[in-house]
Amino acid sequence: MGFQRRARSILRWGLTLVWIFIALPKLSAQAPGTEEVQQRISMSGLRPPAQNLPAGSSNLGEIKVVQEYAPPEMLTFDMTQNFHYTDNVFYTHTNPLGSTAYQANYAGSYVPYSLREWTPRITAAYNMTRYDTVPAGDFDNERLIFSSAYAFGKGLDWMWNSSVDLSRYTAPHVDDHEYYREVIYDNGVNWVYQPDKETALYLVTGYDVAYHQSAPDVYGYLENGGTFKVAYYPTSTVSIMPYVNPSSRIFSKDTYYLIYNQVYHQQDRSDLHLAAGVDVTWTPIKYLLFTASVYHVSDYSNNSGLSFNYTIPGLSLTGEVKF
Repeated sequence: MGFQRRARSILRWGLTLVWIFIALPKLSAQAPGTEEVQQRISMSGLRPPAQNLPAGSSNLGEIKVVQEYAPPEMLTFDMTQNFHYTDNVFYTHTNPLGSTAYQANYAGSYVPYSLREWTPRITAAYNMTRYDTVPAGDFDNERLIFSSAYAFGKGLDWMWNSSVDLSRYTAPHVDDHEYYREVIYDNGVNWVYQPDKETALYLVTGYDVAYHQSAPDVYGYLENGGTFKVAYYPTSTVSIMPYVNPSSRIFSKDTYYLIYNQVYHQQDRSDLHLAAGVDVTWTPIKYLLFTASVYHVSDYSNNSGLSFNYTIPGLSLTGEVKF
């Protein structure tokens, strides 16, 4: 019963945010095209599954799908500097540790070939996270991502995204010891809808399925998730984006956990994973973004000892160069 009340509370909060922004008055700001919205509402490509990264981290790849049909730039380089706080560094159910953190993300992507509707992309990324009071949580992350984005439908407002993401994590204070590897096989589709052509407000819905193959394999799982977002532009340089992302996670490994000297058996484990937050982004000049974000996750496992929740408020600066 407590689980149902918490789940309803989170969903009610997310739906309230959606209706608040729908009810905002119309403004005469220039509405961004669907391709820009697709760019800004894309699922984060720089969030490791087992560590805290803020919701403002975003994949800055794009496809031009409206009006001009210009090809995407062949090379893209972006850098994000982020400062945030998390109240649960290690995703524990009891005795969580909180800390402020600095995070730096560097990524470069290459588009070898593209059509009007389709863009394949190869991305290499390096991320580092350093916690102020919990150095044991510090990590470095290297990623290689092969992805494809295909736009379709009338107005090309549907987007099918698929990717294979190879990732490794190392501990910087233990001679860069590698403690985790993962391959994520991901497929998802989302739809962007503008209710009123005179108002710069967009509704985004989507569905995504991903398999996380990990080493050690105790962390491997199959995830099915939904996306519900609102992108509102009060001016052409400011966006406000509340979102709710519910998903289910089914773990494939039968094993035991030792958490604070208590043993938990992961047998037929399945989790309900609920994420909700809001991003506010300001783009004073092209290819420069300031983002303030608040992101909350509640994960409810059928083994209550493995449940967890955390909240991350943060500020980030992203710079981007394209050729």
